[in-house]
Amino acid sequence: MNVGLVIAGSLCLVLAGGHTFVGRLVLDRLPRDLHPTRFGDGALTRGAVVFTWHALSVMLTTTGAVLIALARGEHAHDRGEVVFLVGAAYAAATVLLAWRSRRRPSDLLRTPVWVLQIVITVLCWLNT
Repeated sequence: MNVGLVIAGSLCLVLAGGHTFVGRLVLDRLPRDLHPTRFGDGALTRGAVVFTWHALSVMLTTTGAVLIALARGEHAHDRGEVVFLVGAAYAAATVLLAWRSRRRPSDLLRTPVWVLQIVITVLCWLNT
């Protein structure tokens, strides 16, 4: 077992937890009436900020899990585990985006990032 990778992965998980905690404090205080952008009204802008914040938390968590998984040092099937976890991260980000858009599903059509996320997820899982 590679102790350095376990520590690095654990630190990523701590960072993800801190990012999520601080995000709840900051994001709850965001005004509900943000200025509109060229992509949509203030509600869409606020939703995009919230999504981006939490998507980073998901990616930090996944990075930590990947590093801890690789710490085992088994080379034969590590690629499959890493690829599966990367796919899982993108799947989780897609679910988060869908959840954030549940009140206004039309927002998904304005920024179709989720399409790329689904493609990445499927490709990763097919090549595990």
